[in-house]
Amino acid sequence: MPPFSKKKRRSRYHALLHEEDSSKKLTYVNITITDASEGVYKMVHSKVSETHKNFIGTKKFKEKVAHTVARTASNSVPKKEIVKKLAGKVPKMLMYQMHHKMGMRIAAQNVYREDNYAVFQIQVQYVDSKRMLATAKEEMRSSQSENATKSEEEEMDDDDSVATAVLDEWIAEQKNLVQEEQESAFVTEALNEEEENQLNWYNWRELFVLFLTWLLHKLMPVTITRNLEENRLPALIQSQISSKLKEMLDKKLKSKSMKAETAVLGEEEQARYFFAQLQKIRTPKGEAEGET
Repeated sequence: MPPFSKKKRRSRYHALLHEEDSSKKLTYVNITITDASEGVYKMVHSKVSETHKNFIGTKKFKEKVAHTVARTASNSVPKKEIVKKLAGKVPKMLMYQMHHKMGMRIAAQNVYREDNYAVFQIQVQYVDSKRMLATAKEEMRSSQSENATKSEEEEMDDDDSVATAVLDEWIAEQKNLVQEEQESAFVTEALNEEEENQLNWYNWRELFVLFLTWLLHKLMPVTITRNLEENRLPALIQSQISSKLKEMLDKKLKSKSMKAETAVLGEEEQARYFFAQLQKIRTPKGEAEGET
């Protein structure tokens, strides 16, 4: 007999919504900040300029003050402070964005931080198949739009508009919602009439997405759909998520004018990379150059 009955396994899944689930694989996001001076300069310069906008003085004088304060800050803020800030916000932001944009529930946490190096642990725990198919349909439509690239850049900027307090409140709300979901029946919904009317019946890709939606939420038994969303799809996405996460992370850091080494690895590769990074950051600079 398995160690957990079906009901107990489901309860265990919900209890570990934002924690590691030992039955699922993990992905590790490694960030080593190598130079944050330009990013700090731009951030401080923007804030000082905004604050001094209504102060008395010439535009040239206020610009000089903003430049001096920003340059001083960029030279004095250590990289480990930047990493400390990232460690507190990245996990919450990942959970929030993955839920709202992809319909995925992920567990994310900072599992290690030292000097300018941080490691985040990511685990996909649930995938809303209906949301995933809807997202696929939207991406197909947006790829045909000439404003697709612009929209993606705007979405990246929107990430920073979510305050930490909002993220904390959202996470607490999600924990309550999944507890209620645990106690209720698993309900699926078909496409509503409005969504059907918006379909492009001459686009075979959209028709294929519609077919999959009907297949998953009308024809398949509920138990199969649930197993797909809680086990099969999370495992599939977990195995394919590395390149997408790294691409997203590199774009975000570049947009903030921060130089960094990033690596998104599975469990099998993480140990080798982790200990190599520790050796690198713990070896004095002069000693490391002497060895080479």
